[in-house]
Formats: sequence, C-alpha cells, structure tokens
Amino acid sequence: MIQINLLPEELRRVGSVPPKTLALLGAASVLGFGSLCTLAFLFFNVRADAANRVEIAQEQLDNLSPQAMYADALEKEKADFERRSDTIQQIASSRILWTRKLDRLSAIVNQDLSTGRHQAWLDQVDITSGRAGRAGSIKLKGFSATANIENVSNFHEDLSTDSVFAEGVESFTAPNSKRGEMEEELDPSQKMEFSFEVKLPEN
Repeated sequence: MIQINLLPEELRRVGSVPPKTLALLGAASVLGFGSLCTLAFLFFNVRADAANRVEIAQEQLDNLSPQAMYADALEKEKADFERRSDTIQQIASSRILWTRKLDRLSAIVNQDLSTGRHQAWLDQVDITSGRAGRAGSIKLKGFSATANIENVSNFHEDLSTDSVFAEGVESFTAPNSKRGEMEEELDPSQKMEFSFEVKLPEN
C-alpha cells in the first residue's frame, strides 16, 4: 500500500541515522577525547618535569656560587702574590751590593803598584742611587802617576773588566784626562788628572 505524507516539508520526520554511522562517530569521539587527554597529560607532565629540573639546577647553582666566589678570591690573591713576588725579585736582582763593589774599587786602586800599570788614586767618588725612571751613577775623579795617558786607560780597563765591580753596571764613559802641573818635589813629578762616570741601570 502506498503511503503519502501530507505534512509540510519542515514538519516531516527526518530519517534515522544508520547504526554504523553512529558507531563510527562514537569511536571518533572517543579517540579524539582520548588523544586530547593524552596530550594534556604529556604536556603538564613534561612541564612539571622541566620545572623540577630547573629547580634542581638552580639549587645546584646556588650551592656552587659560594665555591665559585671563593675560587675567584683565591685566583685574585694568587695574582696579587705573583705580582708582589715579581716586584721583590726585580728589586733583588737590581740591588747593588755597595760594600762589595767599593771594596773591589779600593783593591783595584791599590793593587800591585810596583808594576806601574796605572798607579791611580782617587780624589772624589760621587754615588747617585737610581730611582724610578732615573738611572744611578758612580762618578770617579782622581789622578794617575806620570804623564803617561796609558796609565789612565789601564785603570779604566781594570775597572770595566772586573767581574765584581762591573757587575750590574750599564756602561762606562770614556775617561776625560788632562796633564797636571809639574811638581818637582814629588816623585813622580808629573801626574794625569782624570774623571769618568760609571752608569747604573734604571730601577
């Protein structure tokens, strides 16, 4: 028998959804919700784990900070000590043992006068100690027996080549010599007047 629905179109009953479609929709909904829950769980779990790791790292950093500060202080103290040690060594290496040097000067002046190598005696010894940025010096002024200028050169050479007196010396200036006046009552009756400077290094 043929049935005819006379109701208006908007009031007509919509046909029911097939069971398979409902099953598929339900399965999709369950899978989607499960995936969403899984993602949410992973997100919050990873975030909590990361926050925990950051907290642990920060705690370790806080514990290591005092040790790092102590190590930095030790490094600074070590650098200061090395700087002071270098300064002391520099001062010690540049220090001149004046007693030893002047004793040697006296010995050279008075050594073996019978050979006539120089027969010198000193009239003036001026010593200027070096200061920061300024070199010191030893100024020698004296006389050599006879008018032979070679004696002055011999005395200058004996000082400049002596291992003790010339130690720590920068240079020797050339001697400035002139013949002295004749003195008949003395033996020898003539002498050479000389002067030269021993330059010391800067401190």
